[in-house]
Order: sequence, then structure tokens, then C-alpha cells
Amino acid sequence: MPISQPQGLIIIAVRYNAKRTRIAKVKAIYVTGGKHKQVIRTRQEVVANIDDKYIVLSAGIDAQYELHIAGVIAHPIDGERFLKTVANGEKVDNLGELPEF
Repeated sequence: MPISQPQGLIIIAVRYNAKRTRIAKVKAIYVTGGKHKQVIRTRQEVVANIDDKYIVLSAGIDAQYELHIAGVIAHPIDGERFLKTVANGEKVDNLGELPEF
């Protein structure tokens, strides 16, 4: 049986909803089979990718030009799932200081 290639998303920018509590879409690099391309995904698609065992990361560069990479989870709170890099009790999506598009 052949070994399957891992699939992944590297989220590089976000677009929030009007209340800024949820990420509406992400700009990401989709990686599979040694190839990659830039894509726009909805938050629902990102949650589905996490459920499908994709490797999902967020990557950004801070003011000191240092690269920050973190794993992304769909953290459940009161029956809802929030996109986060750190599980906490806040009912908002939070992938750090990624730029907006």
C-alpha cells in the first residue's frame, strides 16, 4: 500500500466578520504531494480540513521580522468551534497577529 502524502494549509492572512469575532475567510498556502498553491478558504472549509486531519498552521512575521508558526485547532466552546492557536475560553476566533486581506 503506498504511503499517502500529507495535506496541509499554512494560513497567512485573515478576513473577519463585521463584529470581528469570527474569521470569515483565510488566505493560505495549500500543500499536497510536494506541490503548493495560494487559496482562499472559508472558516467552514478550514474546520473541515482540521477534521480531515490536514496539517493546519498559521504563519506570520512580526514587527522585528521574526517568523511565527503555530498549529491551528478548532476549539469547542459551548457547542461552537473557534479557530485558535491556543485553546482558551474566549468565544472568538484568534490566530494571532496575522495580516488582514
